Order: sequence, then structure tokens, then C-alpha cells
Amino acid sequence: MHITHTAERLKNYWLLDQDNEDQEQTGTENIQFDDINFILCGVFCLIAVLALIIFSIAALVRQDVAYAFTLFGFALANITGLSAIWISGEDWLAKHFTTALMAILCIYLFYTGGTNNTGPVILLIFPTVALFLQGNKVGSYSVLSLLLIVLGIYIFAPFSFDNRMYSPTFISRVLVVFVVVASLSYAFDFFRDKSEESFVSSQLALEHGNIEDPDTGLANRALMQRLLEIETNRCKQYQRPGCLIHIDLHIELAEQFKFLGDGHKHVNKNIVRIFEKVLRITDIPGHWSQNQLRIILPETSYEEACKLAAKIYAVFKNYNKLFDDQTVAVKATISTKEITS
Repeated sequence: MHITHTAERLKNYWLLDQDNEDQEQTGTENIQFDDINFILCGVFCLIAVLALIIFSIAALVRQDVAYAFTLFGFALANITGLSAIWISGEDWLAKHFTTALMAILCIYLFYTGGTNNTGPVILLIFPTVALFLQGNKVGSYSVLSLLLIVLGIYIFAPFSFDNRMYSPTFISRVLVVFVVVASLSYAFDFFRDKSEESFVSSQLALEHGNIEDPDTGLANRALMQRLLEIETNRCKQYQRPGCLIHIDLHIELAEQFKFLGDGHKHVNKNIVRIFEKVLRITDIPGHWSQNQLRIILPETSYEEACKLAAKIYAVFKNYNKLFDDQTVAVKATISTKEITS
């Protein structure tokens, strides 16, 4: 686990009393996302059910009883399926159920001709619905699958299908519009996803800028102060141990390497490597001020903290040998204290 990614470390090694809270927060966000999808599917299905009922009534007026009952059946299946999904709590299934049911309706209307052989027209709605509900990846498979099924029905005429009810000109125009609508819907969802990714990336960059020290990649002082406050309250409330290690570094370029300028850059990288090797996954190191580092040690007694501090001191004492770097002289002054003191 790279120590340079402070946000990732905090996610994995957060203080013990924060674990459940973080998990509950993530779960809540997922539930809310599924709820939004379910609501969108519910709105679409409500509109579709109303349209099916209207068409069913119109079919009854024309005394086309079989067609009317079929449309009523689709409306009932829509309501029953969404109700079952809502009761089961598996809201993520709603978008796939809605898309599949609409695909079946499209195939049925294409096969039977619908009203006055206008059944294929409903195909033009499907790409927008599938790509919007299922996303570009899964939705594209749904759109392509429906297109191949419809073409197969028209070309091979299975189950006594009469393809003479549609003229080649009409079918070609429907297919051209279908492809255009699918392409536009795909492009819209693609650029929408890109804009969302760009927004999330900028938010993460802003978040990292607020919690990470730009030179070392460790937690910055503001974050360390907040974490120290949380850890202090936890130690006092639950009577648990916790310690803090202070590290003051003295970094000087060797005389013959003065021309190199600032030698802190390489030292900072090596500090990160030292912490990766020496610290435990629950320890949280941070940059306090220039050449000053702090390490929060949750659930650590004073004796254990002193042993860890001695190990860190030994590494810094042998810095030049360990990293084969003779350009700088690094000395460390390390002290340890209990957080509650």
C-alpha cells in the first residue's frame, strides 16, 4: 500500500471508531444511487403503462380484443415486475427489467404489425431508453441485440411471419432512423459520462490538495490536527492507549554538492520509503512543518511507541548507507509522548 496516497491510507487504515461510519456512508450512497435509478424506471414505466392502457382502450373500440388484452398484459407485467423488485429491495434490477420488457414489446409489435402496420415505429424509442437506463456499455449490447433480432425476423420470417406487411423502403427508413437515434443517444451518454468523470476528478484533486502535503504526499498539518483531535477524544472516551511521535529533521547538503541546490526532494521520497517499511498499517504519518514530521499511533502503548521510535531513529542514523546517498547529511531528533498527556 503506497503511503503517498493519503486519502487511500485513511480509507483503509482509519481510526477504529470511524470504520463503521465510513462503511455506512458508502452503503447509503449506493442505496441512494439505486433508489434514483428505480425512481427513473418507475416514471418511465408509469408513462408506458398509461400509453399501453390508452392503446388497449383504442383497440377495444376497434373490437380488436386479442391485441387489446396483449397490451393490457404488458401493462400488468410492468406493474407486477416493478412491484416485485421494490418489495425484494433489489432496486438495481429495475433498469434491466424495464429495458427487457420494452424490447419484448418492440419485438411483439414488429412481429404483429401493431396498428395499421406501424409497429416498427416503437423501435425508434428503444435506443434512448436502453442507453439512458443501462448506460453506454450494457445499453449498447441491448440495442445491438434488438436490432439483430428484428433484422432476423424480417429476413428469415420465422413462425409464419409475413414480411410483406412492411415495404423494404419503410423498413430501411426505420432502421436508418434507429441507427441515428442510437448513435446520438450513445454520444450524449458518452459525453455526459466524461463530464461527470472530469467533475469527480477535479473534486478528488481538490480533496487531495486539502489533505495532502504537496512535497511528501503525507497528510498535511490541517489533517493531522484533525486526526489528532479525533484520536485524543477516542483515547479519553474509551480509555484506550495512543501515542504521538515527533520527528525533527536536520538536512544539509554535503559541501561538495552545494551546487545541487535543494536536496530535500530526494530526502522526502526516501522518508516515504522509510515509513512504508517501518510503520504499521494503522499508523498515520504527516508533515507538520518544515523538516518536522508527526506520526499518530492509535492503540499503541508508550513502550511500543518508544520501540518504534528507536527503529525509525536507527534508519535515519544509517540514512546514507541505506540509500547510498552521500549528497546530504540527515540527522533526526525523535521524541515520543502519550496522546492523552
